[in-house]
Amino acid sequence: MFLKKIAQNIIATHGNNLADIGIVFPNKRAALWMNDYLLEISGKPVFAPRYLPISDLFQQNSHLQIADHILLVSMLHQSYTRITGDKETLDQFYAWGEVLLADFDNIDKSLAPADKLLQNVSNLKEIKSVDYLSDEQKELLHRFFEAFTEDHESEVQAKFLMLWSKLYDIYTDFRKRLAEKRLAYEGMLYRDVVENVTEERFPLNKYYIIGFNKHLKVEEKLFAIIGNSKIERISEKVDEHDIPANARITIAQSLTDDLQARYVAKWLTKERVKQGRRTAIVLCDEQLLPNVVYSLPEEVGTVNITAGFPLADTFPASYSETLMSMLTEGLTKDGTRFRNSYKRNLTNIYPATPMPTVADTQSTKSVLDFCLQAIMDMAGTASKDDEMKQEALFRVYNIMSRLAKLTEQGFLNIQPLMLSRLFRQLLQTTTIPFNGKPAEGIQVMGMLETRNLDFDSVLILSCNEGMMPQTGGDSSVLPYSVKKAYQLATSDDKVEIFAYNFYRLLSHCKDITLVFNSSGSDTSPGEMSRFLLKLLVTHPEKITKIALQTQQQTRVKKSLPQPRTEKDTEFLVNRFTNKGLSPSAINVYMSCEKKYYYQYVCGLREEADEDDDSVDAKAFGLIFHRTAELMYGDFTGKTVSKDIVRGIMENKPRLRRHINQAVEEICNEGMERDTGMEHLLKEIVQKYILRLLKDDLRLAPFRIISLEQDYFKEFTVSTPFGERMIKVGGTIDRLDAIQDAEGNETIRVLDYKTGNPHTDTKINTTEDIFDRSNKNAQYYRQTLLYSLAIKDDKTINDRQLNVIPALYYTRLSNSEEDYCPTLSIGDERLTDIDGIRQDYESELLAVIHDIIHKETFDVTEDTKTCAYCPFLELCRE
Repeated sequence: MFLKKIAQNIIATHGNNLADIGIVFPNKRAALWMNDYLLEISGKPVFAPRYLPISDLFQQNSHLQIADHILLVSMLHQSYTRITGDKETLDQFYAWGEVLLADFDNIDKSLAPADKLLQNVSNLKEIKSVDYLSDEQKELLHRFFEAFTEDHESEVQAKFLMLWSKLYDIYTDFRKRLAEKRLAYEGMLYRDVVENVTEERFPLNKYYIIGFNKHLKVEEKLFAIIGNSKIERISEKVDEHDIPANARITIAQSLTDDLQARYVAKWLTKERVKQGRRTAIVLCDEQLLPNVVYSLPEEVGTVNITAGFPLADTFPASYSETLMSMLTEGLTKDGTRFRNSYKRNLTNIYPATPMPTVADTQSTKSVLDFCLQAIMDMAGTASKDDEMKQEALFRVYNIMSRLAKLTEQGFLNIQPLMLSRLFRQLLQTTTIPFNGKPAEGIQVMGMLETRNLDFDSVLILSCNEGMMPQTGGDSSVLPYSVKKAYQLATSDDKVEIFAYNFYRLLSHCKDITLVFNSSGSDTSPGEMSRFLLKLLVTHPEKITKIALQTQQQTRVKKSLPQPRTEKDTEFLVNRFTNKGLSPSAINVYMSCEKKYYYQYVCGLREEADEDDDSVDAKAFGLIFHRTAELMYGDFTGKTVSKDIVRGIMENKPRLRRHINQAVEEICNEGMERDTGMEHLLKEIVQKYILRLLKDDLRLAPFRIISLEQDYFKEFTVSTPFGERMIKVGGTIDRLDAIQDAEGNETIRVLDYKTGNPHTDTKINTTEDIFDRSNKNAQYYRQTLLYSLAIKDDKTINDRQLNVIPALYYTRLSNSEEDYCPTLSIGDERLTDIDGIRQDYESELLAVIHDIIHKETFDVTEDTKTCAYCPFLELCRE
């Protein structure tokens, strides 16, 4: 074991008094294991050495303090705008600022000459004059900048050179601003230390540098300052060939990330659990941590988790992000109120939330003040036993407080919308550390945390190309050739470091399982890592390949009939008696009885999306209906001649006013006027209204009897509570009187339909009207019922005129010059409802009897109907 051998050497060399010994590790975890080994080898208490993570070794010897990331990018923005004169706002600059900050950090940690690296290379001769570079480095630069000579210069190239010429000034101004406040980014602090510190600042007799396979130049310089006599470096040289002879390797293929995580429970056999800290679960993709945590079986006992739990996956983070989104993105476009969808999202997450007002959205400060108070209120009611929630609340509050302080100090001059985006990003990059005993129990960690540690059994998840090693995140303004020439860190170094840690981990392990996701994801392709491929080549005899199975039976949810209670029946009978039974309700019942139960017995409704910047098909239909009503509103009870119809068609301003009024009334209050979507909507409504007028012109003269009025027909029906008189009916779009082919006055019931007609089905008999599978039947049932009500209405039809049922499809009306909306049974048009009255009433009363007396509300057999049902999840059990 690597650390144990080092512990033996240290005890043999220095005895039990290690107070003058410094041990520098890449991270903190190895120190806990080293302490255990020192105590075990010594057999008695020892004076522990000084453990120094490499970052601490620098920070303890600097007068500067590392500033938080938000402040650094904000100050860099100030330097950028001052030097370039660019008016780019902080929210526009933020992502770009992170790239610049990473490049400046790389330059300083590599001790590169920033003045020369960031010079304005406008002439290839300047490269030749850089004598401190080797010929190979000069050639790298020459190849890159050759594209930027005057002969090849383009607009993009010119902009690049312009920015390049300003980078050094931005770099120096930024560092100056930080230094004045005794602040720094990590690379700046490191560089400051090695340029100013002396050997006297390192008083310990010996410094062991353990477990590094590669050092930054700034680290090498620090070790030189400490002195070679005080420094002893200990590391291992490993590659793919250093696998134990008796090791067994399993490569497992998984179809999903979730399946990888659930495999943990199966992999943790009794033997592996018994090994305790000698068993490790390594996450190449640390986003898997929540799923892995929830997959750990209870019998595992102690588990030490080094990787932090993602803050974004906690309830306080979800709540605060939703709250801030509502305050910054949730206003209607006229800024007068919050969209209902945002309010619903907020109350669904946390019903006890305080509801903000529009005044809370007026500035970045007001948004933060409200959010901070909301988080404090939540913290006051949170259980003290829920440590995870308490810690999440604390970290969310800290992030918000920091943003508020930077805003107050003038460093964070951003609008509320950018604040929301920045806050969301900070939540995504913040983790909650787990408290525990790092040297005990099964270890769950990222790959870099395995440095210096040895295990008997290792499970490595997400062994995909792109994750192992990780790619991406290498955005840089510094071209690869330039970084290579000046010996800065590149993606090649990341791969080298990862390879070292991977092969070092395997070289001390005999039980190895490597899992990759073969279906891929947004962040990595469905390919096994190059390291797995190399193992398959170098150690085929040690490898077993398996495919993970879900080992779960899919439970199919079924929709079952809903039993009817006496209370349900009484409710319906009373409703029909007082309010009536509408054709829409009958259509819902015939579409699916259980849907009728949810909608008309339980009173459930599909939540409408009331966001004000969109108009759905239903709203479009309502706008058309209302426009048609306004258009003929002044002619109710009057005869409409052809001249009147022409006048309406030609008076486009008046027609437009009607459309505008309809839009104002139908669309949700607060919808922004004159948007592109609304303009298109109005154009389509006008097109369909003109089609209607064109057809009315052929029909004229006609008399408007009523528009959008309710009409009912009464039936005496038998109920469990005795005979009752129930009303059946609803709103008729347009009732007019026309001349039939013989010149006789006839009443027409006209129902507007703005949707697509069902041309694939036909009504041939009265029975078809009550055929649940016939898509046209519901429209026929509705219009025929209205016609029946008008036929028997002694006020409207005192002369017992013929009543014609008609469906006016706006999308068909322009297809033929002689378009006729009158309903047909088979090939015969219905010139009077009496022609099918007896059969229709018989079928209708049978349905009403069913609604009142049937013992269950059955589920439709048409599964296509279920696909778009709002009650689908409620229905299935």
